Amino acid sequence: MPTPIYGAGVGDRRGSVGGNTFSRNHYGAIIRQRTKPINPNTPRQIAVRGIMATCATAWRDALSAAERTAWNSYADATSWLNSLGQTVKLTGQAMFCRSSSIRYALTGSVQTVAPSTPGIPAQEDLWTPSGAIATNLISIAFSFATNVDNQSYLFYAGLPVSVGRNFYGGPWQYIGPIHGNAGAPPASPQTFAYPWTLGTAQQVFVYCRRIDADGRLNEPFQRSCTPA
Repeated sequence: MPTPIYGAGVGDRRGSVGGNTFSRNHYGAIIRQRTKPINPNTPRQIAVRGIMATCATAWRDALSAAERTAWNSYADATSWLNSLGQTVKLTGQAMFCRSSSIRYALTGSVQTVAPSTPGIPAQEDLWTPSGAIATNLISIAFSFATNVDNQSYLFYAGLPVSVGRNFYGGPWQYIGPIHGNAGAPPASPQTFAYPWTLGTAQQVFVYCRRIDADGRLNEPFQRSCTPA
């Protein structure tokens, strides 16, 4: 169902209903025909669905009542912006799965202990990507802290697009992490294999999100680069 804002009439609406999808661009509200997503059932899709199923099962069976209560408290104290920019609250289970899906992908275990500090961390913007055509690598130069154990920065890259694009919404593919390490912090830059082929006159969008040691997960921050 779409998410509306009601006034004298419907002031805004996002999402899909029937055969229509409601959205907004620089020129105002738009309605377009809804297209049915394809389901190629790729290995990556299967892996992600498996992780989400694991998180849902862990919430029901592995967490204690006290741990679920702690996640509910964290969710209740943490504001969230929906697709319309309205402040809402997620459920404790949604917050648990949000953090645990990332933690499980990194470590093979869920984030059972809820964060004690409410809120979503600020977006991580202290990094810059570059692409090398000769090696087909994406390099991430950064100045964020890497001396905190169990704090990780995850990077995702998109398909190569025209240099004229100023927005990219996907598809994305995970290219790798930078893990904090108090004993031996990783140095800038770090390089990752690009899953497609880099070429001239292209632009590649990359986004980063950070999961803190306490399990708080920030929102993606996006940058782009022109491979050379």
